Amino acid sequence: TMLVRGGSRYLRSQAYEYASTNGGLLYNEFGTAAGVGLAGRAVSLMRGVLAGGTTDNACVSVVPTADGRAVCLSEPTRASYAIDPKTLETLGAHSYKGSDLPGLLHTAHPIPYGDGFVNVATALFPVPKYTVYKSDGNFQHPRRICDLAPSQNFPDVSWHHSFAVGGRYAIVIETPCVYNVAALVGVADAAHIAFDWRDNAPTTLRVVDIEKGEEVTKRTLREPCFFFHAANAFVEGTTLHVDVGYYDDASMLNGLALDRMRAAPSTNGATPSRLTRLSIELGSDADVRATRLDGPAAGEALLVVP
Repeated sequence: TMLVRGGSRYLRSQAYEYASTNGGLLYNEFGTAAGVGLAGRAVSLMRGVLAGGTTDNACVSVVPTADGRAVCLSEPTRASYAIDPKTLETLGAHSYKGSDLPGLLHTAHPIPYGDGFVNVATALFPVPKYTVYKSDGNFQHPRRICDLAPSQNFPDVSWHHSFAVGGRYAIVIETPCVYNVAALVGVADAAHIAFDWRDNAPTTLRVVDIEKGEEVTKRTLREPCFFFHAANAFVEGTTLHVDVGYYDDASMLNGLALDRMRAAPSTNGATPSRLTRLSIELGSDADVRATRLDGPAAGEALLVVP
């Protein structure tokens, strides 16, 4: 007989401590403003700024590190906390220990590479850019690999919740889902949570050679699309494949509200994705091939997890 035991503990972040004491939000969270109405949102924004700016609610992913600890993450870089993976005790805010810090935002899904990790950071201002960077096995001492200027028209910057790594290549997928800064700080509304969709903008795949530290190709899809997570990436001969949960646009983000998540997709619940392979011929300028994958993720059994 196999016995499986589980446990859970709240991460002792500033966001948690404030909610426990005051029964409300300290910061504007993803899709949820801390204040009600314009005046309430302005007050909550100032309160959050005085408490560090972005939320430190590290609620998205858990990354095991070489020193036996783990780091809990969300997209703001300050939403990074070290925990003991055995007791789940919060050990304190995670320190990146390096002068080449990734910036205000990065993806919530760093990918193991070599003896460390690779991730992608996003700068909204003063100079919009995406930065592919590498850190060590303790998710510290970040080192810049390559900066990428956004393909979107200034000042639009694409949102990256995740990215992909296949072989020696990092693949940054720029979609027409761009930050709405006013909505991001909680003082306005956006079409999709804190983002807008640019109907006339393409989806572009940016491929960075991690070892050389440079962008090696940039390809645009014929039909724009949105993705939330990449499922896999690998090199086959001279072809780079990236498997993503494919959406026609970013409207699926509105389905992440709790009432929509609790409903069935057929009754306006969370939107399923289509597992799709994007293939890039590295040795030519051929168009990106988009292939719907066979198997349980195709047909009626679509990917329900974004």
